[in-house]
Amino acid sequence: MIKRAFTLAEVLVVVGIIGVIASLTIPNLNQNIDSEKNIALIRTAADQIEVGIGKHLASGETIQESCGSKTGTNKVVCIGDKIKNNLKSTKTCNSSSSMSSCFATSGIRSGQSCGYGFVLSNKVSACIGTNADRIFIDTDGAKNGLNTYGADVFEFLISDDGLSFISSGGRENRRNFVSNQDETEWAMVVGNQDYLTCPGTLQWGVKESCN
Repeated sequence: MIKRAFTLAEVLVVVGIIGVIASLTIPNLNQNIDSEKNIALIRTAADQIEVGIGKHLASGETIQESCGSKTGTNKVVCIGDKIKNNLKSTKTCNSSSSMSSCFATSGIRSGQSCGYGFVLSNKVSACIGTNADRIFIDTDGAKNGLNTYGADVFEFLISDDGLSFISSGGRENRRNFVSNQDETEWAMVVGNQDYLTCPGTLQWGVKESCN
């Protein structure tokens, strides 16, 4: 009985095919894993911050009320302290000169800026906007990742009882996804970041993925 072995050429062809398949599938797999990780981190960070706000509410005042007499930078620092002091954090940046070590401001939505930053124990970073009414969260910290709005940087409004979404009017009142407004809400509610690759095709409650 004659035993036939693979020739070197056949082996190289098979290896080449495997290489092509891997080059097509692995990036997509990594993108999905990163998206899942980002969404898990943003949900966890938002929960932690809401707990911090809730602890302050136990004092009988909202954060805005307790900092109401302050203005400008002083109000931003006051609100930042009220939230951060109820959380486990490893670093605080309460001046513009130190902000870069807590938060990569290049990832903030156009027209916004940071006034107070801090880093949570899980290395997620956050900053209070200079208008003292919103908070930005970077899921992989100031020194890592893309530092891009909607990719690893997400934006919330600071409400009296926690956090609310920055959006284009509430998903109940519209259908199409709106760039630079709906990213945080989409990631938190739908649970994917497909808006990074096919934003023009997404519709709330109708088409919620690229597939």
